[in-house]
Amino acid sequence: MRGALRAIVVATAAACTVAACSSHPDRTSQHGSADAPRPTTSTGATSGSRIANPPHRGRAVTTRVLHWRLPHPVSRAVAMRYAAGRALLAGGLGPGDVSTPRVLLVDLTNGSVHQTSDLAKPVHDSAGAVLAGRPTVFGGGGLTELDDVQQMDRHGRWRVVGHLPQARSDLSVTTPTPRRAVVIGGYDGRRTPTSVLLTEDGSHFSTDARLPAGVRYAGVAYSHGQLWVFGGEDNGHELSEVLRVDVSTGRVRRVGRLPRPLGHEAVVPLGDRLLVLGGRTSPATVTSRMWCYEPARGTWTRAGRLPYPVADAASVSMGGSVYLLGGETPGFTADVIRVQ
Repeated sequence: MRGALRAIVVATAAACTVAACSSHPDRTSQHGSADAPRPTTSTGATSGSRIANPPHRGRAVTTRVLHWRLPHPVSRAVAMRYAAGRALLAGGLGPGDVSTPRVLLVDLTNGSVHQTSDLAKPVHDSAGAVLAGRPTVFGGGGLTELDDVQQMDRHGRWRVVGHLPQARSDLSVTTPTPRRAVVIGGYDGRRTPTSVLLTEDGSHFSTDARLPAGVRYAGVAYSHGQLWVFGGEDNGHELSEVLRVDVSTGRVRRVGRLPRPLGHEAVVPLGDRLLVLGGRTSPATVTSRMWCYEPARGTWTRAGRLPYPVADAASVSMGGSVYLLGGETPGFTADVIRVQ
């Protein structure tokens, strides 16, 4: 039940050009590493993936650990854009594996943090999106898997506004349009549902498509009219499949593989490409690796490394940057990484 990214990200101005997606870190933190930096090679790539040669030109993806931190270490929370330069960080799991109802308003420009009204129910391993202007948190886990949809009203208070067709933790949510959210994957306590759900209000759901198999902790993003599902986890094993979901027809296709099995990662649109950040290569191994995926060609390009290995971080895109808030390194962290 531990883990959806998630955090829902919005397509942002490219920090790398379409012609290049290379990287170098600005600073490396002193966290212990289950995946220490090592020379880049093409060995170990999963059969079926295609790794392009790193480009020699183009703007680089850079990473930096910010000087400010969250008030408490937290993982498996939900980050959502709230206003210019600010994001909401809702719920999550703290040391001791305790779910929290805490919601923080984080100013990403200067690191100031203010606590706002709590969620109606404490939750972790949920997913979120701003739906028709309202921050919304879907499902997640507490003492058990939950089906609640929690939404902030115009007074800043959170209340349960609807229920998923079944309980789901470890799910992903993305927004093809500001008034439409798609729910993908998850775990109901016994099974991994395959139905892809569509909602416009958080109260009523329809089945938009079906995945070929259930998946938890997948990296999901919307780009150029398609939903992309990267890896994930099932039965304690990380997965390597890349799925494409056509939101207009509901058709789902297997279109390739990750360079290696991966789950619990963040995925962010960057121009015509998708940037995959961190995650787990096995339930016990956290990676700092970043990859760029080019959907038009089905190819992967190495994009360097994060300053430290991290998985299950909340992620949000804003102002041409991606922010990874908290996460597991594998221990819980309060650090924030900015990727530009």
